[in-house]
Amino acid sequence: MGTSIIRNSDVVTVYRAPVVIDEYNREVRDWSNAVAVKTGRASIQHYMALEEDIDRQTETEGARLFTDTPDMKGQIEAVDRVLYDGRYWEVTSPPQEYRLFSRYHHTEMFVRLVEG
Repeated sequence: MGTSIIRNSDVVTVYRAPVVIDEYNREVRDWSNAVAVKTGRASIQHYMALEEDIDRQTETEGARLFTDTPDMKGQIEAVDRVLYDGRYWEVTSPPQEYRLFSRYHHTEMFVRLVEG
């Protein structure tokens, strides 16, 4: 693909954490030892922002991440986090790869940022 139609104007880094066993004998991700697995270009489009004050003050932002650069194809998994604009976003949906005329077109997924 010569020219991006999605305008991959943002640089993102994909982080993946190893699986460890916690004190309750459950498999969990150890985000303190996460490693960068890929850096590439994408487009982040915000669609939601919420503030709640139920038990504690929380702020939640939602966005969709799009990329059509071939080097990002298959690089993001549903368990990853994405560093964008200095903040870590959780991937909240399985990345979906779309094809057009049987060729790779783009990948998209939902991501969420929760602070508080």
